[in-house]
Amino acid sequence: MIRPRGGDFVYSELELQVMEKYLAMMIECGALGVVFGCLKTDGDVDETSVSRLVTTAKKTLSTVGLTFHRAIDMARDINKSAKTVQQLGFERILTSGGHKTALEGIQTIAELVKELECVVMPGGGINDENLEEIQTKTKCVEFHASARIKKDSKMEFQNEACSMGSNSQEFSIMVTSTEKVAKLVKIYKRTFFK
Repeated sequence: MIRPRGGDFVYSELELQVMEKYLAMMIECGALGVVFGCLKTDGDVDETSVSRLVTTAKKTLSTVGLTFHRAIDMARDINKSAKTVQQLGFERILTSGGHKTALEGIQTIAELVKELECVVMPGGGINDENLEEIQTKTKCVEFHASARIKKDSKMEFQNEACSMGSNSQEFSIMVTSTEKVAKLVKIYKRTFFK
């Protein structure tokens, strides 16, 4: 994923230059697909910046896969923006349907699946308790889930008097759980092959 910082999806010229360098570097290192997205201050897709990044990616590898990330969820009009993204050459859109979670945005995701030719990939809060419902109601075939668990730090000494940020967790890390992934795959297959 190409995202030079957290926060909004309105990028400066310098940030766009960094994104271009990252795109080329990732593809040169073997990436067959890249994920990015840009918006304008009015909440529309920044077609100029996105086109520029698409050109950089395609110039580096003409067959590179393009996914527009959840910036789409922050767009003023998600349906209009998704059509724009598709026209710009993206083969996939990662979305929670403009809501905090894919389950909350399930209706919008289902609408996008009907309206678009590109792949709509729900993401945001997908877990073993909601995957089947999201899969069934949206008819999506690809999903994004972190399937993470908290793992304790290997640090033996822990300085509780110091923190690296307001929400920091210096003595634990989040890792993908093979058990959670296996459970999601099982649900996916059971639901998909009904």
